[in-house]
This record gives sequence, structure tokens and C-alpha cells, in this order.
Amino acid sequence: MQPINRKVLKSKIREKFGSLKSFCKVSNTKYKDALRILNTSDFTVEEISEMQYQYRELDANVEIEGFISVKSRNRIRITILTHFNSYTDFCKKHYKYDVVYITNVVKGNLKRESKKYKLLIELLKREYEL
Repeated sequence: MQPINRKVLKSKIREKFGSLKSFCKVSNTKYKDALRILNTSDFTVEEISEMQYQYRELDANVEIEGFISVKSRNRIRITILTHFNSYTDFCKKHYKYDVVYITNVVKGNLKRESKKYKLLIELLKREYEL
């Protein structure tokens, strides 16, 4: 296994899992340990190798309670674009949601489930069979 630069590993973890915290939940790693390994020079070769292995082997589509999964994001995108031509058309019908919010949910800029997100899911399930 070829060693990866810590900064590169950190950015790849964020790309794949959305955040370091969600990676830690999936890999059962303590968040403080992951921060120590990735942000300071206080780590061993075995620790960084283990983190690289976990990054390569773990699935990013695992559902983590309280976080929006990639699978959910894709279902929302497909449901909205199947029933409407664009996010704008959806937002015109459902005025509680704006295009920026829907785009942030779908692109992954919003990581945690909120009340507004849960209401969106309920709406899509009820009216559009999400």
C-alpha cells in the first residue's frame, strides 16, 4: 500500500464521506484520534496506514443516524427531477423550499438532517412516492 499525504487523505475522506466526523462513525474511530493523526505530526506509521486502509475499504453509502446519506440525496434529486423539470419548478409549487436549499441538500453541502429536511422527505414520500 502506497502512503498518502495526510492532507490528501483528509480531503479524500471529506469527499467520500462528507466529513471527518461521519468517517469516524462508520469506521468506529475516535474523532479526537482522527484529528490528531490528520492535523498534527503526533502519529505513528501504523495509525496513518490503518486510516488509509479504512478509507479504501469502507463504504460511503452507509446510513449514519442524523446525517444525510448519498443514497438519500440521489433519491431526492431523481424524485424532484422526475416530477418537475427543475428545482425551480418544484420550489414554485412548494414555496417553503427555495432552490438554494434543495441544491445544497442534493450536492452535499448540508450534512446533517434538520427539521426542514425531514419535512422535505415526508412531503416527497407523501406526494411523490420517494
